[in-house]
Amino acid sequence: MSNNTKGRIISAVVLILILTVILESQSLKEAQTAREAFLADQGKRYDRNLACEQTARAKSILCALGASVIVFGGFFVVYELTAFGIARVLDRAQSRSQGVQSPIVSS
Repeated sequence: MSNNTKGRIISAVVLILILTVILESQSLKEAQTAREAFLADQGKRYDRNLACEQTARAKSILCALGASVIVFGGFFVVYELTAFGIARVLDRAQSRSQGVQSPIVSS
């Protein structure tokens, strides 16, 4: 298995673990809120969304799609940078273990 593939796998696992921790912490915060306050807030939100006109709904859908693209792009950039960094570290470790000097020599 190449170092690039190892880097991508390690990067994916690390990002999944981070995302899992974030989602779990959000779940715990929601569980701590009072049920009545949560239901009251959801009722207000439902009434507000129901009162919107169709153009406002279309605009909010477009905003949600745009935000989704931006968030996905951000995760993709973080994933690629992490995979590149891990592959770079693995390449250097492999070249050192073989006795070959890395092309980037620090002074």
